[in-house]
Amino acid sequence: MLSFELQLLLECCKVSLLQKSDSNLSALLKTQKINWKRVQKMLEFHSIKPTVYLALKNASAEKIDADFFGQLNREVKVKSAHNIFMVAEIERIKALFNKHQIQAIPYKGLTWSKELYKKIFREGNDMDFLIDKNKVFDALKLLKEDGYRLRHL
Repeated sequence: MLSFELQLLLECCKVSLLQKSDSNLSALLKTQKINWKRVQKMLEFHSIKPTVYLALKNASAEKIDADFFGQLNREVKVKSAHNIFMVAEIERIKALFNKHQIQAIPYKGLTWSKELYKKIFREGNDMDFLIDKNKVFDALKLLKEDGYRLRHL
């Protein structure tokens, strides 16, 4: 048996990502007592705050804890601004690679989220590129010259 909190997250994902009706979400909010602190921890663990926020903002507001929703609203706005910066940075790095004849194909994360959902639902903090194995060291050198530092090698 799934907890009410996990059911809530699943319904929010269905509404936001699959464009399903929010009737199950509304019913869940109206009939169940939700532990909002637990929901917050689950959102942090699964990195789905924007997805859940989009579903909840159109749901039965009177059944959503105001403190929880206010905090979620602030966090999603900050993350959205960060994601806009990251998408622009991906494009800038791609142009930098192209300028130096390094073919780079952005993939995963924010790039795919933008393409698949036409909005940036994902919480992301990195950039992913496919680069020809013969150009990897050239790309790393270029990134270092641009101010990037390696953390995981």
